[in-house]
Amino acid sequence: MYFRRLFPSATFRTRLAAMAAFVVALVVLSIAAISFIGIRHVIYTTVDNSLTAQADSAIESAERSGGLAPASFYGVTAEIVPSLSRGQGDPLPVTSQVLAVASGRSGPFFVNISLGGVAQRELVTPVPGGISAGSELLIDGGALQVATPLTEVNRELEILVWSVLGAAVLGIMAAAVLGLAVAQVALRPLDELAADVEQISTTLDVATRLEPGAADELGRLRLAFNRLLDAVDSAQASQRRLIMDASHELRTPLTSLRTNVELVPRIAELPPEEGVQLYADILTEVDELSHLIGNLSELVRGDQVPSQKEVYALDEVVGRAVGAAAAYGRSREIHLELVAESSAVFGHPDGIERAVANLLSNAIAWGPTGSTVEVVTSEGTVVVRDEGPGVAPEDVDHIFDRFYRSSQARGRPGSGLGLAIVAQAVATDGGSVAVRNRDTGGAEFCLTLPVHTGADAP
Repeated sequence: MYFRRLFPSATFRTRLAAMAAFVVALVVLSIAAISFIGIRHVIYTTVDNSLTAQADSAIESAERSGGLAPASFYGVTAEIVPSLSRGQGDPLPVTSQVLAVASGRSGPFFVNISLGGVAQRELVTPVPGGISAGSELLIDGGALQVATPLTEVNRELEILVWSVLGAAVLGIMAAAVLGLAVAQVALRPLDELAADVEQISTTLDVATRLEPGAADELGRLRLAFNRLLDAVDSAQASQRRLIMDASHELRTPLTSLRTNVELVPRIAELPPEEGVQLYADILTEVDELSHLIGNLSELVRGDQVPSQKEVYALDEVVGRAVGAAAAYGRSREIHLELVAESSAVFGHPDGIERAVANLLSNAIAWGPTGSTVEVVTSEGTVVVRDEGPGVAPEDVDHIFDRFYRSSQARGRPGSGLGLAIVAQAVATDGGSVAVRNRDTGGAEFCLTLPVHTGADAP
């Protein structure tokens, strides 16, 4: 994400190579810094050990001979500070830390100093009493200061720094070149996949499928794209089938309506009862067309992205649908009987209410005069039972298909979309719908929805 913001116009291959070079640069610089610190520590330890050895040798010699002379230090700068010194020093500076060592209040220590513009490494270590330093006897002891120049050490460290930096730069450049080469090889399958996808998007041939490839991330991407093509192909086929079926269903009422409308100019020549029948037929055909168009709109609306789901009381939704269908039932002298238990589900209440309404309309349409339609709902289930002729065995597997008309229904008004809308609404909410024939006669439709558990809410 950082590289994308930093180089918005760079290709993915370039960003990948830059990321690899950046990671390698961090590793190389970290190793270089650790190496420099380690080597510097080793060099300084060597210098400190040399100063310690010289100071110990001089003090041991002084204890044997009784005197501590500058000649004992083999060319290093040295100075002896008595315990009662007031801070004068020549040539090495006498600080409070040096005086603390001379008075026995502190132990030996190393420090970097500058002497005449030259960097020095200094050791300050205690000297026991009873030793003479030149003409002065160190009764209570003192401190010995020895220092050696760091000119050669600093030169070596400077050479080391430039060497490490040069090696780091070369390593980063090599990492960038190798990262670009690796990205070129690694992204070659992705380039091939992109070319295949571009070819499909150009030709719009959704029947083409990508080669499965290896069982890796790109293989999974190919499979996912093939599944997407399957879905698009299926959607296009469903769309074509819907258009063809709708055209077929619209042709009959339109033809009949056209025939009747052609008779309107001659209505004066017809007997009055035939004129009234012609008018009634035209209204019936217009109603059938309106019903068919409404069902088609309902199907298309259900195919779109659904609205936000919500938790609702299924018994209340079913109660509203039964109340709305009661008037239609009374017009056919059919009684609706509702048995409802409290049931909470998670989904789209409007779609389920339309689905229940379609089941009730279907039950009333097929029920004989004076019969009863039973509606039972509990625990995410809605059961609608009628006393009609039932469903023929050959129609059970197709009754929820779009535009399917059973042999018994082909002479009756309808579009064959009502039960398809039921199946679509229930499937949208993750439920199911089934039909069976009752032992006592009639059909029983069972609509099942997932019960709300509290964890499936948004």
